[in-house]
Amino acid sequence: MRWDVRVLAVALVSGSASMLGALSTTRFAGLWTLPLANLFLWFGFLCAFVYALARSRPPGLFQFRASDLIWGFASGMVLRLCEGVVGGFENAPFPSSPLIENNAIASWVLAEAIPLGLIGPLAEEVFFRAVILVSVFQVLRRATGPVAAAITAALVSTGLFVCLHAIFGAISLASVLQFVLIGTVCAALVLLTGRLWSAVVTHLVYNGSYLAIVAMGALLVR
Repeated sequence: MRWDVRVLAVALVSGSASMLGALSTTRFAGLWTLPLANLFLWFGFLCAFVYALARSRPPGLFQFRASDLIWGFASGMVLRLCEGVVGGFENAPFPSSPLIENNAIASWVLAEAIPLGLIGPLAEEVFFRAVILVSVFQVLRRATGPVAAAITAALVSTGLFVCLHAIFGAISLASVLQFVLIGTVCAALVLLTGRLWSAVVTHLVYNGSYLAIVAMGALLVR
């Protein structure tokens, strides 16, 4: 059984509801605002993923190979370098974190490192590059052919990925371009390998490298 229109519809509804729920929390100020927004997003993404798995499991999608680590690490580092070039790193201040500067290392790990470096990338990849990408591809493949279906699926998943990061506030053109690059590269990895994990590793390395830079910057100013 393929991931059909019902899987795609449930994913779109669940994802939209989670984004709206997360967006509604940003109207309130408080330390709990960001964690609650993340919980809304992750819960909606998880619901869509669980429903998709209950319907069927695409062959090979969740298999892991050592080459996924190689492709993921290389892609993540290249994307981070591209972000620096596109964002003008030579003119930008070194990123830092007030939590690390104030010796609140545990708070930084819980509030920033784990959500941004582990849970967030994993949740986004299983939603955008597993459920959305694969379901769009499988819905369109017979009608349009594999190439057109793959291109359309990549465009849809990347577009929704960019929208997720744009709904919480204005973002620069450089940020939009970088999100497009991340979405496109991760989608291409899944479509070319038939496996999800290279995209997951790419996202983890991309976000993790930023956290490493932040930690380094915070330690340098202490």
